Amino acid sequence: MNKKQKLNNLKKVIKQNKDGFTCEFRTLKQPCFKSGYAIGITNLKAKNPLRIAKKVLLVASGFKQIEKSLFIGGWFCDEDKNYYIDLSLIEQNKERALYLKELFKQKSIFDFKTFGCL
Repeated sequence: MNKKQKLNNLKKVIKQNKDGFTCEFRTLKQPCFKSGYAIGITNLKAKNPLRIAKKVLLVASGFKQIEKSLFIGGWFCDEDKNYYIDLSLIEQNKERALYLKELFKQKSIFDFKTFGCL
């Protein structure tokens, strides 16, 4: 998939999943996680989801070596009316996930088991 196709496909994922999504970076397929934690390694937000989609793909180009381990997670925040889209890692171990949360200066991590944040 070339960059333009990936951007167009990511825009579709965003529009179809305003409440939130996680997809594999390389394929944009949405995996079904029953456990584990999503930890953002970026902190991108914007009022316009199309602008942020371009940014996340640009940032991801710097992570070629770990591309197959990357996910894209996104959601719309009703409180501040921004879209948040992050490059994310998925970690099964809670202790490591909380460590990565601190390392990447994230406010929270997403728990796939409870569908809540820690």
